[in-house]
Amino acid sequence: MVEYITVVNYYVEVTDEEGHTVSDPPGAPDETYQFLVTNEVQDIFVAVNEINLTAVQGETASEFFLVQNTGNLPLILRCTDEPIDQVRGGPGHPISTPEFSPEMFPISEDINIPEMLRQTREILSRADISDAQMILADDDPPEIQDMQLIISDEGGDVPSGTPDIIGLYAELAANRVTFTFVFEEPVNPIAALGIVSLDTDQNNETGSYPPGLGGSYLPHDIGSEYELLWDVSNVNGFGSSVLILDNLGQSLLGVAQITMQDNQMSASIPLSSIGNDDGQMDVTALFLPGQNAQSIDFAPTFGHGTFGQGADVAWLVEVPLTATVQPNDWFAIEVRAITNLLESGIHSANILIQSNDPDEPVVQIPFSLTVNPNAIHDPNTQELPDQFGMAQNNPNPFQRQTEIRFQLPKQSHVTIGIYNIAGQRVKRLVNDRLESGNHLIMWDGVSDRGDLAQSGVYFYRIEADNFRQTKRMALIR
Repeated sequence: MVEYITVVNYYVEVTDEEGHTVSDPPGAPDETYQFLVTNEVQDIFVAVNEINLTAVQGETASEFFLVQNTGNLPLILRCTDEPIDQVRGGPGHPISTPEFSPEMFPISEDINIPEMLRQTREILSRADISDAQMILADDDPPEIQDMQLIISDEGGDVPSGTPDIIGLYAELAANRVTFTFVFEEPVNPIAALGIVSLDTDQNNETGSYPPGLGGSYLPHDIGSEYELLWDVSNVNGFGSSVLILDNLGQSLLGVAQITMQDNQMSASIPLSSIGNDDGQMDVTALFLPGQNAQSIDFAPTFGHGTFGQGADVAWLVEVPLTATVQPNDWFAIEVRAITNLLESGIHSANILIQSNDPDEPVVQIPFSLTVNPNAIHDPNTQELPDQFGMAQNNPNPFQRQTEIRFQLPKQSHVTIGIYNIAGQRVKRLVNDRLESGNHLIMWDGVSDRGDLAQSGVYFYRIEADNFRQTKRMALIR
């Protein structure tokens, strides 16, 4: 009998009827595979059963939940999501659990813009321009309401003058995939440059990881086979166009015309030019205000969008994407719902936590987001609210004090606390039973101990009956 904590070496050897022998690994028996015999395992515990948020259109609602490793070995986890009506993970459709590396994605936003442009110009100098036929835009491009939203990004997260992406849509028709960007404001056509990275085999172990041309970073988690350089301001002499490049920046594969209308920008890319026949791909994007820019808008900030079947939820983001949790440790995961492009109503999804827990490889958390343009009433009105809600603090950022408005449709026990980025409570603002109606509370930046809170990002959280909501604020001293 093999004892626990024993390393077992093994190999497989097969001999056919003609006496030919094949072994795996090929170097066996000198080379072998190994496994550990142990009664110690990873064990995931998620301290939430469901998440329900309410948001005003245009704002980002967020919520934290905790994951604990109650086992004896490191727990390696990955967060993703799926639409609530997707069959993947339902009865008879088990979710496949990928192999995980224990290394978390390092976060680096380095991008060498001059080098990116130099590589592009070198490609054009080598390319046979006569072969690069202009792919004209469709006479009747699809409306975004008929397209698939593949990336949703927060507005107002970049300096003024930088193209601010809030959404990227895609549509497949006539063997072309049309990409349409939606920006917070119309883009200045003489100062805009973008990159869309395409992982056409949806495997980050092939192609360029991180995506090529220095135009992305590791948390986007894709291996790019093709790069689409959106040369809006005609730096390269083709007019306002998309240059279709291979992932290494060695070949110019085509040029597609860009069309712009109001705050939207579109181009159609033939599937044949990106070696794709089904339209399935993972996508990341970025935009910057011209070739001498220092500010960049990455979309999404973490993860990537997916076009085609099996896509995740574009408006839902989990941060971080991956983590390693040591035995008995807790780990906080933030869920952000971006409502810029969502209609009023209830939007549902499942948050999936995939891990190397042998007994529970996938934990599914139902997620519900209620978007209501009138979710938070004026606190001075006499009208009673019909649902729970909490508004963004005002002002934000703040120096001396800020106000937080919230509403209760019925009498409820309410707690509101301020937390630092480590999840430690800094100040308890409310812990009382309150009447229904509209309420306002102030925070003067002083902690429970009477100290002045330091400059930085804080989170404020309300709990009332079954309602939970968390938002971010910034204090500047």
